Amino acid sequence: MNPIRRFAPRIPLVLATFVFAMISIRFLADPVGAAAAMGIAFTKPVGITIGRIGFAAFPLGSAIVTLLCLISPRRSFIGLAFVAIMLTVALAVRILGIAVDHTMSESLRVTISEVVLLVASIAGMITTSPHRT
Repeated sequence: MNPIRRFAPRIPLVLATFVFAMISIRFLADPVGAAAAMGIAFTKPVGITIGRIGFAAFPLGSAIVTLLCLISPRRSFIGLAFVAIMLTVALAVRILGIAVDHTMSESLRVTISEVVLLVASIAGMITTSPHRT
């Protein structure tokens, strides 16, 4: 199999690893400033700690999982499935938030990005499926 065809389905893993890592770094380095940029205010030090867990630790753990799946071609399908699951859940919660909080204009850009990465992840899963004949 040609190297481009072998690596192309893993591109969503590269993108997801990068996005998860950047979110994590931003909230690890400056949780108060990163949250404030999104309209979130921490009012107690324990809130900052909880913010670091929710906004930095979980994305960092996700980045590590996707990186491990990326460096092992045998695990590409699992990594792509992980990304697809994470994005599906995030999109479901985001759509709920948009409906309840009326934040369509503020959420549109990131929603489109999530949909594109979800579609790419699903396409990658289809092409790397262990059950594909």
